[in-house]
Amino acid sequence: GLDKDYRDGELQIALGLDNPDQGAQNGLAVAIQLFDAHGKLVGHSTPKIVLDPLKPGPNTVNIESRVANPLKWNAEQPNLYKLVLVLQKDGQALEQIERNIGFRTVETKDRQLYVNGVRVKLAGVCHHEIDPLTGRADTMRHAEEDVKLFKNGNLNFVRTSHYPCTQEFLDAADRHGLYVESEAPFCWVASTKELTNLTAVLTPTSAMIDYNHAHPSVIMWSLANESHWSGLFDYSDKLCKQLDPTRPTTFEHAFSNEGKVTCDIISRHYQDLPYDEILKDDPRPFLHGECFFLVYHERTDVA
Repeated sequence: GLDKDYRDGELQIALGLDNPDQGAQNGLAVAIQLFDAHGKLVGHSTPKIVLDPLKPGPNTVNIESRVANPLKWNAEQPNLYKLVLVLQKDGQALEQIERNIGFRTVETKDRQLYVNGVRVKLAGVCHHEIDPLTGRADTMRHAEEDVKLFKNGNLNFVRTSHYPCTQEFLDAADRHGLYVESEAPFCWVASTKELTNLTAVLTPTSAMIDYNHAHPSVIMWSLANESHWSGLFDYSDKLCKQLDPTRPTTFEHAFSNEGKVTCDIISRHYQDLPYDEILKDDPRPFLHGECFFLVYHERTDVA
């Protein structure tokens, strides 16, 4: 993310380390390296942390570092850095992890969506992971082509209807600059007052955040598609904000209890013009999550 002035980068890492031994391990450290697009080492405030002693079993180490005025990531200028984490024992490398990251901040205020303090307008489509010949078996091979097609079509936003997309798609979105709404795999969930299925809702939602949170292209989480709002999604929204307070949440069209939806962005599908009049008294941004579906609209509507 970025600081409150949208100038300096704030690098936050939750690093999981497992010590399989019965006793504590000494002599361990983690080197945190950051490289720009040209492979040049970038300075930051926490280049190394010492782990002594590392307790037996699973450990979580939280790392924070400040990067002075990095190039920012957005859909027009998708500036990426390579983050390299090196686990060391007595100065010798044991394991190395690399990730592409981007510095950007997403906010909602005054019925608008902001990226890096700048208001953005989303022009996008829903994206299904499917191949006309092979079905859903190997859609990752289309990721680069799909993202380029969207960009060439003057689009800046994709909703992963109605489930999280492949990592290859997000990697391409990071590189080429495409905003992504990552949607949890729930569709047409019935109305209920019970919480019997709460685990079945929270587990894949949590997995989605764990799987996709490192991608700067992902700017919001969608809890479900066209479902009845209930306590299940109230807890799901709380979970998203607990696991990742840096991104807004949305719920793609509530069949009922719309007034109880607690998400940061309000969404409806297949609304009548003029769109500016929809929910105009709601303080949240309005997202028209689905429209111009040919079964619903005449082709002349989009001419």
